[in-house]
Amino acid sequence: MAGNDELEEKGEFLRRMIQKQIFDKNLHRDGKTDLVFYNLKAIDAAGHLYGWESLEVKEAFRKADEDIRKLIELMDKNLKDKYILALAADHGCAPMPEISGGKRLDMKDIFLIVDSLLPEELRKSQSLISYATTGQISLNRKLLKSQGINLSAIREKILSIKVDGEPFFKDVIISNKDIDF
Repeated sequence: MAGNDELEEKGEFLRRMIQKQIFDKNLHRDGKTDLVFYNLKAIDAAGHLYGWESLEVKEAFRKADEDIRKLIELMDKNLKDKYILALAADHGCAPMPEISGGKRLDMKDIFLIVDSLLPEELRKSQSLISYATTGQISLNRKLLKSQGINLSAIREKILSIKVDGEPFFKDVIISNKDIDF
């Protein structure tokens, strides 16, 4: 995730571009609608990486609030009340297990268990998992195919994972089931 300085730089860059490309050129007075899209992706990224109640997410929200405040100040200064600001989010989230009474599973354990389907000599240099977040696992389809491992075997491995003697996953949903192996 980007550090505070980098996030601040991105917010400042956006405001400078709005000032330079719209206000300094008086495009806001040409009778045409101007549209600026600003994606506050850091909140979503921090949430997926650290959990929604984490200090990292708190800081990402603080930074986003500050960026939005500065953007509103810029718009108010140049447009008074002649603009619309729409804010949207892509989804909500589940609470961190420590707060909800759930269990935590280290992502490394998922990699180790799924990769146990590979011959031992391959496990040191390759993984069946390309990428994983708190809610999704992207598989290395080429490696699955080359090793003759099907999606059912992956599903069963994931369902076999236990924490404190109890199954961790209730179910595993596989998308793109129609991919040939």
